[in-house]
Amino acid sequence: MYGYECNKKEKLGTCDHQRCVDATHLCQSMKPDHSRNINLLRRVREVPGVRKAFVASGVRYDLITADKEHGYSYLKEMVKHHISGQMKVAPEHTQQHVLELMGKPGKQTLIDFKKLYDKLRVKNSS
Repeated sequence: MYGYECNKKEKLGTCDHQRCVDATHLCQSMKPDHSRNINLLRRVREVPGVRKAFVASGVRYDLITADKEHGYSYLKEMVKHHISGQMKVAPEHTQQHVLELMGKPGKQTLIDFKKLYDKLRVKNSS
């Protein structure tokens, strides 16, 4: 979630609603925007002496798919330059009732992300 913040939090401080992202919705005040992250990754690649910079931490695939403007570009950037063939995500569970208790999106979000990732991976391996 580097580079973007809840609009309410920036203006009013901590929100009463503890989860900006949960199993059923993304708060309207939370606007995922991966553009700053994309720019950061590009700047890292331009640092003299840096041959490769890998992102080894887990990514929020639900926020990538929710970012309709920059999510695809961010994933494309990651697949092309910043992962070694595998991407870490955290699908802790696939049972809907468990995901809801955890405040996580349904398994369809993971399936949609995987399809997008596989498409980009195949495209960039040729």
